Amino acid sequence: MEGIENIRSDDIDDYKDWLYGLYNSGGLKRCISRWMRNFARGDGLAVKGGAGGENSAVVYEDEFVIVHFRCITATEQNESALGRVCNSPVASLMMPVLGVGVEYVKYAVCGMLNIEEFSRDAVLSEEASGVIRAGHILDVARGASCLWLNVPEGDVFAVQVSSRRSEKLIWTFDRYTGRALAVSSASIDATRTQIVCRTLASFDAVSQSPLLCQLARHSPFHFVRMEAIESLFYLNYPELMQLMAERAEIDPHAHVRRACERNVERAERIP
Repeated sequence: MEGIENIRSDDIDDYKDWLYGLYNSGGLKRCISRWMRNFARGDGLAVKGGAGGENSAVVYEDEFVIVHFRCITATEQNESALGRVCNSPVASLMMPVLGVGVEYVKYAVCGMLNIEEFSRDAVLSEEASGVIRAGHILDVARGASCLWLNVPEGDVFAVQVSSRRSEKLIWTFDRYTGRALAVSSASIDATRTQIVCRTLASFDAVSQSPLLCQLARHSPFHFVRMEAIESLFYLNYPELMQLMAERAEIDPHAHVRRACERNVERAERIP
């Protein structure tokens, strides 16, 4: 991976020349042979938002970017899988290096007023489509856009350089109707924290209420704050009403504020 360590940039476009240089260098096949040993040992890591049946290995990372070597496989996919498409929480550059090429469709997301607040007003609008072949770069935009990928036959091997700067949420759309379906966490750590909250509630871990209160107030992810508040409800936390009244006033996310406000109002109506 010579040369990439000297780029050190938050701008993903600054890595294009390095990718072209890697493809045109005589050392690419040697790199592929070395990377393939990752798959043989089972060290591959899944890449979200790509084509089905893929596998990948991390081949370089620093504080600015992470580089994957991906194997994208032509697989039989059911209609529901084909009909769903997600936005990418990070900007990246994907270059196929071996194989027939990857079909793609790019979509713009219209009506997304706030990427951190789910709304069914957000809809897809097709922008471009085509086939990206070996030696060419496909720009993957971050945020309010989606990319659908398909490999018509065989396997395609690709190098993908991705920025470490990430949105908090991944949006899922129906690519036939264009409608927004759901959001999920783009952070593995945040997802694990949600699971911890649910586990504490399931095991009646009342002693961990201070931890849940801290998460309800200070987690940077609104869905983690919501999960912590819900877990405190199941634990019969005695100061839950005060906490919800507080979050209804000062939580930075509208969904949390509205949910807490509604629950406080319902509780006050109970005789």
